[in-house]
Amino acid sequence: MDQQTLEQQVIGAQNLDHDINMEDLFGAEPVVPVNLPVDKRLPRRLSEMHESGCCQRIGWSRYGPIASINPDSRGVKAACLIRDTKSGRWRLSESMPLKLPEGSDSRFKHVSWSYVGSDLAVVDTLGRLLIYNCALGHAHLDLRKDCGADSNDEMSSIVGMHWLPQYSQAGKVTAFWSATLDSGRWSWNRDEHRGTGPFNPNDGKTALFCITRAGRLRLLYQGGDGHWRECTALVDNEAFDTERYITHASFAPDRDDGLQLVTYDTHQTLRLYKIKVAWGVTKDQQDPTGKNFILNPSLTFKALYIEPYCVPDGMDPADPTDMTGLGAADGIQYMLTHLEMIQPALDTGAQEQSVNSILAVYKNVPSILPAPSGGAQPASLAPSSVVWTWQLQPATTGSLSASFDQLSAKKKGTDSARLTSTSIIVKQAPNTFHNAILSVTSLRYNTIIALTMADGSAEFLRRDSMQPIQADYNFTEVYSLPQSGFAFVSMDPIINIELSPSGSMQAFHDSEGILKVRTMTSTVYDLANPVDAERRTAAATVLALQWASGLLQFRSFLDDILALIVPNSDAELAIEFIEQCVAATGYNLDFSSDEPQKPTLLLFRTPWIQKLLGAQAALGLGKSSKRTLSAKMAFVTLNLRLAAFVIMMHVKSRILPPCANVNLVTEVAVSLIGIVQWTLDFMLYCLQEIDRISEELHNNPTADPRTVITNYITRENSPALLLLFSSISRVLIRMIGRPLRHGWIHCINNGTKANATQKDKQAFPPSSVPAIAFENFSGQVDILVKEAYAAGKISGSNEESAYARAKAEREMFVRARIPDVMLPAVVKLLKETWPKFIQAPGIDLGRIVKHDIAWLGFTEDRYTKMWQARHTVDVVRKIVLPNSAKVRRCTRCNSGMEDIVPGEKFPAWVIGSMKNCICLGNWGATGGEDE
Repeated sequence: MDQQTLEQQVIGAQNLDHDINMEDLFGAEPVVPVNLPVDKRLPRRLSEMHESGCCQRIGWSRYGPIASINPDSRGVKAACLIRDTKSGRWRLSESMPLKLPEGSDSRFKHVSWSYVGSDLAVVDTLGRLLIYNCALGHAHLDLRKDCGADSNDEMSSIVGMHWLPQYSQAGKVTAFWSATLDSGRWSWNRDEHRGTGPFNPNDGKTALFCITRAGRLRLLYQGGDGHWRECTALVDNEAFDTERYITHASFAPDRDDGLQLVTYDTHQTLRLYKIKVAWGVTKDQQDPTGKNFILNPSLTFKALYIEPYCVPDGMDPADPTDMTGLGAADGIQYMLTHLEMIQPALDTGAQEQSVNSILAVYKNVPSILPAPSGGAQPASLAPSSVVWTWQLQPATTGSLSASFDQLSAKKKGTDSARLTSTSIIVKQAPNTFHNAILSVTSLRYNTIIALTMADGSAEFLRRDSMQPIQADYNFTEVYSLPQSGFAFVSMDPIINIELSPSGSMQAFHDSEGILKVRTMTSTVYDLANPVDAERRTAAATVLALQWASGLLQFRSFLDDILALIVPNSDAELAIEFIEQCVAATGYNLDFSSDEPQKPTLLLFRTPWIQKLLGAQAALGLGKSSKRTLSAKMAFVTLNLRLAAFVIMMHVKSRILPPCANVNLVTEVAVSLIGIVQWTLDFMLYCLQEIDRISEELHNNPTADPRTVITNYITRENSPALLLLFSSISRVLIRMIGRPLRHGWIHCINNGTKANATQKDKQAFPPSSVPAIAFENFSGQVDILVKEAYAAGKISGSNEESAYARAKAEREMFVRARIPDVMLPAVVKLLKETWPKFIQAPGIDLGRIVKHDIAWLGFTEDRYTKMWQARHTVDVVRKIVLPNSAKVRRCTRCNSGMEDIVPGEKFPAWVIGSMKNCICLGNWGATGGEDE
């Protein structure tokens, strides 16, 4: 069958209902044609998928960017998910073309992201492989490995690829399985597991395996210097040529730190191998850190199983000389389009331990059938797919696996191979789908298999039974998005598609070849309806489960989960989502510890707090980038966290002997100018707001204090008072106070020194309120909070008191409300502490209230909005950028950062911020606000 005939037959299937029964495919009853939308490019796409296993044209990284091959296959573009500043919804950014090697004539066929998601492999039809890296942001996809030394013939074409995890990801894996509602509280079923499979011994470096048509295995790996090197070997001793070659291959890690490899060739032979890597590690004597190693890897193989004529049940083996399919029966010809080795699922506590599985998708190529009785036009068969799975189970003998005798109707006799290891392969029952399967994705720790179809729909199957997952309307126990009623309801014909890392979004090419995205939708709960609290809480909980799961899987990109909570969603859904995220991580927002080191460790050495604050800040961003009060709480705290980290790192160590009289390094002093100015002005902002709220109380002496305070906070959208009382922000303010005070004293004491000291003075300018005065004021707030908790009898260390404090802290920080236990302390601050503060020596209330803090962007008066519209403030260095500056924009919060030229001298904290915004959103392409 030639290519043209193949395409004509599949195009003929466009006019048949895709809901016909499989019995109709082989029965005598005619099928009535109806309109079925199928992309006209589908036949060619199916042919590509049959010819080669490595032909994924869209790849979505765990780091965020999406790579896609151009329709003409001559180039590759990268885009990312961004929040639209006007609508508040998530959309794709403009695509950015990747820079190709000079004179490139490649036709690209496959893109694949590394386990972390910062490295991208781009493969052409001749097996030449490029590797890009986006560690410095989406706007900087830099070519790290070209293809100058790669072979460039058809037998070098890559048919299987597998990225290895990095060293840090090869240890324990924390799995979130489910959440259950019990007595009004949600409990989280989570456990830890050891990672499996090989990994690059150099920390922070990665590696990948790929195999060619000719059976040559390539191991590409990074050395300690970051350069890419390669090790190759031939798989087994099998001779492949242009008549018989591998078409599909897949890898999966094994439990003994090896890999298993399954291959399929043009003669329908399935082979299973075991691969072991000996890295040949020696210490790099030239590395002063002692962390990098010199690698000299070698590969060993062991053949586990060979099965000739591997075709679906009831199908005769195809003619080995026919490269288009796997044989025909009753007008149906099947061809393999996917071969996946799926690694064992994490242990869920079941009696039977999960094992590696082989999954194969066979796509039928329908033939034209005779016309129905009395009909003028011949009928045709709709595309359909058959999914077969096999489990690799341990055995006690090396005898032949009898299950494989059933793989085809042809008797194999002595042609079947014998096992060479203690494993057997057990075939599972097939699954039939009346659609063409375009992609296979493993989700939820390899317990869910997602199949995406040519009409844009998706099927989610349980890995153990291969049965569909349906919404069960259970609002007291949740474990996955499909089980909780989330599905892709908008369907259009497509040919290329990829799921997001969480499986909650799709990236696809439309009929014009343009890359687009769409999200899941809840089919059991109206996200904009605030009435059904039970369903809303269940929806928030399952989203939090997915978010927490991604957080602990080394994923920096979690916006595909946030995108499900659209701007017109019930506001309570976003609040409950954040509260459930806090609960899922096992921490809380109570940082009121008497141990000074404990809050520091939690705030700066665990990733969850920054990601949680980033999610809270993002969900509160509405139309025109207007932040809710809850979002402001999180965003200001993120800025405080950065300021505290930078000031403590560069100033505190310099106020103690023997460094007491040492000036700051010039570039450090310059970098601190904006950070320190921001911190001082933040203090003044808080004092301005306290004065205004205090005045409101004074002017309404008979009104209820809670009502007066709440009305002001809500009307002005002002988080200042809540920031002073919430323990997380209060701890950060406390951390800043002492080093800021000593840094200023250090400048004064060294006032007679020359130029370097002038930089110090720029970094620590005079303020309308001395740092020590604000430090004392925040100390008074600490005392009031402790007194409030003691009065409420929740200051103890017992579980009940800890839970009550955590609930109060969540109410302040997430819900932006003053809890009952804290109201007396708030009123006392406004009526007693504040009047005493403004009467203290050195405090000029006039200077405080008149100080211009518009550049902070925390207030919403007309003057501030106009100032913000005309200026861009670098969210990292806290400086006003000139109009000519090249600015990166955060894909999540739209904050800007100057696009620093590589090689310029900046402190480590500035260079480190080039990867992510302070909210942990990714930096998109440089340019304007909506780019």
